[in-house]
Amino acid sequence: MKKAWIAACAAASFGALLLAANYHIVTGSTVSGVSLQKKMSMSLSETFVNLDSVGNMPMIVARAQYPMFVASMEQAVAALNEDPAATCAKDLKTGMTRDDVIRRCGRPSSTDTAETGAQSMEWNSGLVVKTEGNAVTYISGR
Repeated sequence: MKKAWIAACAAASFGALLLAANYHIVTGSTVSGVSLQKKMSMSLSETFVNLDSVGNMPMIVARAQYPMFVASMEQAVAALNEDPAATCAKDLKTGMTRDDVIRRCGRPSSTDTAETGAQSMEWNSGLVVKTEGNAVTYISGR
């Protein structure tokens, strides 16, 4: 019984250590309860972050005191604002169907159909995909 208790305590301690090393534990008035923000690298620094204190600092001070937290938050915001067409372009290949391209990249901002039936699709990110029939023949803007 005593060995099982020691093993359970050791496993719980190890789990808590892994949590603290991989996540910022964020609290504050704008967060309901406790929130976890993934750290950019494994570290025990900046484990507990109060969003009220970070939010009331000038950005230069926040970057100096909480560099990993500020960088991870900026990266998360950039990912939210990223155009899906910019990230999908690297996965496109000639021969894919038009529907596969739209499924991966979203709806194009403009479409132009030629008399021959060839179609050109453009996204705001600069991606241009040309199709003939239903197959991709040309990809530009990667």
